[in-house]
Amino acid sequence: MDLLDKLKLSEYFLRNAYKISRKNPHDFNFELKVAENLFKVGALENAHVHTMRIYRSTSVLSSLYPHHKIINYRALVILAKIEYERLRYQEALSYLKKIKEYHTFEFFSSVNEFKARIYYRLNNFTKAQALYKQLVRIDYTMLSWLYLPFFDCLKKIDGIEDPFIKVTSELKV
Repeated sequence: MDLLDKLKLSEYFLRNAYKISRKNPHDFNFELKVAENLFKVGALENAHVHTMRIYRSTSVLSSLYPHHKIINYRALVILAKIEYERLRYQEALSYLKKIKEYHTFEFFSSVNEFKARIYYRLNNFTKAQALYKQLVRIDYTMLSWLYLPFFDCLKKIDGIEDPFIKVTSELKV
């Protein structure tokens, strides 16, 4: 699928989403799915505009209705993903730092793993390693893809050749 096809698909998808959203303007879960799908097909600009609209709306509504905070935080994650794809790591990190509450453990772990990945890309291995270590201590059964950057951070910070031995002795796993 080339860029022109992606743009046509995203415009078509966005047009239909606006038609549906006018029928039920407060269905923010649907709107978030639209934004996620726009992001997945590569229409970053459309996804950004759509997600910012959701973020601004739920920012105002979350003071009145607390259940809108969850949607607001999910919109922040999508905005961070968009900035990450654009290689704007500081902006992505600033979006993620606005998240103050975590409604599930999965959301907490995915946001912190995303923060660690951004710090890793910014060559801030100390902060990345601290976040990875926190995630490993909470649940040592995390997927193996989490351990690889964690070990790489240890190699870069401490110069340890085999960080697996150090981690297993510290965590007593």
